[in-house]
Amino acid sequence: MNNVFSFNRFGNFFMYELRHIASRFTHDMLTMGILPLMMATFSVILNLIQGEPLTHSAFDSTRTMFSVVLILTPVIYPARMFGRITDKKAGADWMLIPASGLEKFISVLLINLIVVPGLLVLMLFVCDKLLWLIFGEMTYGAGFFTTMTDIVGPELFLLVLSGFVNSSLTFLLGAVCFRKAKVAKTILVLFALSVLFSVAFAGILSFDGVDLWIEGWIMDIESLPIESINVWLNISIFGSMILLAGAIYYRLKTIKY
Repeated sequence: MNNVFSFNRFGNFFMYELRHIASRFTHDMLTMGILPLMMATFSVILNLIQGEPLTHSAFDSTRTMFSVVLILTPVIYPARMFGRITDKKAGADWMLIPASGLEKFISVLLINLIVVPGLLVLMLFVCDKLLWLIFGEMTYGAGFFTTMTDIVGPELFLLVLSGFVNSSLTFLLGAVCFRKAKVAKTILVLFALSVLFSVAFAGILSFDGVDLWIEGWIMDIESLPIESINVWLNISIFGSMILLAGAIYYRLKTIKY
């Protein structure tokens, strides 16, 4: 059992990975984390040059930048952090580090799903509160995170979080499968799959009587209690997470150089 998972060995490997990320990506993450602050500074300077007073709308681009960073985080960082795994030299060196496949897999998931997003969200939160303290609620508004908390309830938050996790796992799978242009190829695969499913669905609809069957199926779903719909939705979401995580683990175990 010790050959499969050892807390001491896992801790050593996990700290090694954190040190590697800190040495190579600290500047990158700091830049990403303060992008809204940089955008706000640009907006303020632009308003001063134009001689216009600062208003709530002057920070629209800043609020947009918060959303952009949060959307891009699960897309670009899996390949940035773990793209080296498919490199012939760096990947081979990574595989030779004394840790089991399970320990490496758990470490990759923790860093990809918790550590990196958590640090970026923390930096964004600090920027948001700093802007709120400097410019006040009358000019800056209640703040990005405060506004999002008011808009997004607990159930919707879980849905957004699960979407974030699925997106991160998808691009992590692409990062460990493709050797080059990892993000672009992952997006192309997703696009191809969406086209394939659309064509297949359109083909199914062309059969006689299928449209009536689908209408009846939709009516059956609408008649279900909301609790039952939520259960099936949760099963599908967590099922996709398990499938993606399983594919990542299989790829890490079977990768060849």
